[in-house]
Amino acid sequence: MAWDAAEAGLKPRSPSDWHALDGAIDGALTALRADSPSQARCGAAMRTLEKTLKHLEA
Repeated sequence: MAWDAAEAGLKPRSPSDWHALDGAIDGALTALRADSPSQARCGAAMRTLEKTLKHLEA
C-alpha cells in the first residue's frame, strides 16, 4: 500500500523503472495471494521481483 501511495512522487522520477518494478511487485502479490498458490509460480514471481530490484539498483 505504501508503494502505491508513493506513486505520485516516485513515478515521475523514472516512469519506465517505476512501471518495471510495479509490474514485478504486482506479479509477486498476485502469485502469493492466489486461491491455491503454486510454489513454482510464487518462486518464479519472487525471482522476477529480485532480478528487477537488482537491475534497478545497478
